[in-house]
Amino acid sequence: MSDTVKKLSTCDSDKERGSEKKRGENKLASFILEILDSSNHILWTQYGPANASDIYNINTMQQKSVKSIVISVHGDLDVQVYALKNALVIARRTQGFATNVMAKGIPLHAMLVECLQSTWGLNCSSNCSINCFNQSCDKYSGICNEGCNGYVNPPLCTTECLQSTWGLNCSSNCSINCFNQSCDKYSGICNEGCNGYVNPPLCTTECLQSTWGLNCSSNCSINCFNQSCDKYSGICNEGCNGYVNPPLCTTECLQSTWGLNCSSNCSINCFNQSCDKYSGICNEGCNGYVNPPLCTTDV
Repeated sequence: MSDTVKKLSTCDSDKERGSEKKRGENKLASFILEILDSSNHILWTQYGPANASDIYNINTMQQKSVKSIVISVHGDLDVQVYALKNALVIARRTQGFATNVMAKGIPLHAMLVECLQSTWGLNCSSNCSINCFNQSCDKYSGICNEGCNGYVNPPLCTTECLQSTWGLNCSSNCSINCFNQSCDKYSGICNEGCNGYVNPPLCTTECLQSTWGLNCSSNCSINCFNQSCDKYSGICNEGCNGYVNPPLCTTECLQSTWGLNCSSNCSINCFNQSCDKYSGICNEGCNGYVNPPLCTTDV
């Protein structure tokens, strides 16, 4: 604190001054104020006069930064209260620091302590932006000093991540388990539901074999063999059933074939050797047999 003049006021208003006079004129008669550096060396000392005035001028020409202000008082409780108030007046004028007051009888101490990681400014009364990574910012200016969270332009951190990215300077990709690969830009949790999973927003439980898509709400096509499909896209992943073009499975089997990729032939017991493309049972009746659609009993 170089070439600095600070004023230590014993009263904050005319009302307080009036109250003080009623309680006596010598509240700070036994009063010592010390300013210490970061090594707890005394930089400057002020002794209270026999008769306290309303304002004391505190002057220091020291080059070292001030770590703490210690007020030692001797006397009744009123003296301690006023000494404490005076220390706070000084502390409020220091940007990027907070006042931590400890009162254990006499003396009282008003310490200047750095802001916590997530606070900054006058008396550390401002919170760092949630756009700052770890909500950490410079204690003097409030700008993000560890990068952005959910934003891409440190240290200002005003440009949001794209839909599929999140976290520190948007360097992480949202999980493919998130529907539309969309997630919260701060936490990475899925914010539009799951894709191929059933427990939003965590999306850690896979769909059953025959379901897929948003929160597993879609059924795999019966054209898929075993009605099994990819949990993300819904395309057939074990081949086709009654169709011949995996994984899309959009081209039907010829009349006399059926099953997995139409690789099985319909029974000659089926009339016109025609059968259901999914199950293989005779769908036009029997040929030489009497119990359709199974067609297993001779005439």
